[in-house]
Amino acid sequence: MSMRTAPPMASDELMEDVRRLALIRTHRLAPWMLDGRRLTVPQADAVLAQLWHSPPREDVPVDDSRPAPSVPRERGGEEEVARAMEATRRNPRPMDFFAMISDGKYATPTGHERNDLDFWLVKTRKNGKYEGRRFVDRIIGGHDDVPLDNVHGRLAMEAILAYGAEESQVLYSQEIGTCRFCQRSLTRRVPRYNGQGNDCAADRGLTQEIPPDDWRPEIQDEA
Repeated sequence: MSMRTAPPMASDELMEDVRRLALIRTHRLAPWMLDGRRLTVPQADAVLAQLWHSPPREDVPVDDSRPAPSVPRERGGEEEVARAMEATRRNPRPMDFFAMISDGKYATPTGHERNDLDFWLVKTRKNGKYEGRRFVDRIIGGHDDVPLDNVHGRLAMEAILAYGAEESQVLYSQEIGTCRFCQRSLTRRVPRYNGQGNDCAADRGLTQEIPPDDWRPEIQDEA
């Protein structure tokens, strides 16, 4: 039986690319790339691709005196990014990697025609043998939540991370109609579009954006 070869660790140059891009991008992963952690090459390429396609921070000036960080396609094309993402799907990262994903309910695109979205419950065990350990349940409407094993739980976390943790929470709230913070029902169009009630948004200094006219026209405020 052949043993699986561990992916190589990212070079100092590659990790410097990740850190430099993390300083000037708004992606949820950015703060976690500034604490000196070391990634494997597939992980670094996947993170670099996500950072590269996220909006720039407006409060950080761009340093034109240094060359721009290389992106995965420059080191091997779109195929390299695809290989990195496929490697992640085959061997998801350990649960500790997903510390930036808080406990709560999430939705992610499933990629299957039959079901448009997958729904997840991320939770931390509060007591007992596995106190402090994190677990993921699949939420199925009309049925009890289904606990996932370690590998499938990490795959769910990968899906949340790929779509964006906040975006996944908002998507869940839009679909189910509950606030992502307090879980109360959202009965009006603007709070549901933002995935948060007005009080919870105000308490956290968040704005409520007006939804586009073509967003979920079936969801309208009662007259």
